[in-house]
Amino acid sequence: MARQPYYFVGQWHLSGYRRLRAFVSSARGTVHFARIGDFGDELMPEEISECYKRIFPDLLRRLRYLTLEVPGLLPETALSPTGQTASEQEPTDGSDESTGRLGQLLVRDGLITDAQLQAALRLQAASRSYVPIGHVLVAHGYISRKALTKALRRHQKSVRLGEVLLKDGHITAAQLEEALEHQRGTPLRLGQMLVRLGWVPEAAMRAALCTQLHVNFIDIDAIAIDRDAAQLIPERFARQFSVVPLLRVDDVVVVAMDNPGRADVIQALERSTGLRVEAVTTLASKLKAAMDRVYAAPAASEVHPNDGSVIIGPVRDYAVAELVMRLKARTR
Repeated sequence: MARQPYYFVGQWHLSGYRRLRAFVSSARGTVHFARIGDFGDELMPEEISECYKRIFPDLLRRLRYLTLEVPGLLPETALSPTGQTASEQEPTDGSDESTGRLGQLLVRDGLITDAQLQAALRLQAASRSYVPIGHVLVAHGYISRKALTKALRRHQKSVRLGEVLLKDGHITAAQLEEALEHQRGTPLRLGQMLVRLGWVPEAAMRAALCTQLHVNFIDIDAIAIDRDAAQLIPERFARQFSVVPLLRVDDVVVVAMDNPGRADVIQALERSTGLRVEAVTTLASKLKAAMDRVYAAPAASEVHPNDGSVIIGPVRDYAVAELVMRLKARTR
């Protein structure tokens, strides 16, 4: 008897390390659930309630857009999580067929091939945590981060930070809604507000930011900053926009930024330096300490790199990671 293909529909976090995955049988049209990360214990009443309130409605929305084209593959959809407000959504969320889904748009634009898209979708479905399709494509060298960023702007598509944190189980829909309410009328970004409310550790927020923007999360204490590169950015500009130059290689300068999503700051740096700027991010406290080292007197700015890893979490941009690792090697 031939094995029937199953289509991965989605994954949702429950309490602790539990995760609930849903699959559809193409032969029978039935939905199958698998629990990951537990020992077969029965679901707690609050978890069952969460399934009815949050998971099942999201599952139904996902099933609306499921197309059974290739066994085991679910074409990418940009579905809004339950409870996500209009202010957190893109003007076009990709569910309208006239806008086209991101992967299909990239194929149409000639930026990736259909085979690369299908491979990326398989990798995305196999991931234990939520990974935007754009990140998968960048991480596996199918498209450059710059090319993807331009395409996202051109087609008015992007992944929201709240969506990444929600899909990865770091926050609930109710917490996202409340954080957005607190954020309104303040200069704080959503990630900063979530950290201030104590719902997300800064490291988790930074990791989600890196997933959203396809940049690397680094331990800036683990490298010695190139003082020649530091001369490229005036101290006043660096402190105003929380940016620290790390190193220069040929026509590329790598900078650490508190908010690597500030395209205007990156463009201003590229105009002033005449170089291509690649951004990474780090913890706010470490960024400030590095800034003080860079713009202090030479004797006070000595850095003693530790033996830890430079890159925190997965590598999101291999080309930039290689440059940073080259700087680490020079300091040994």
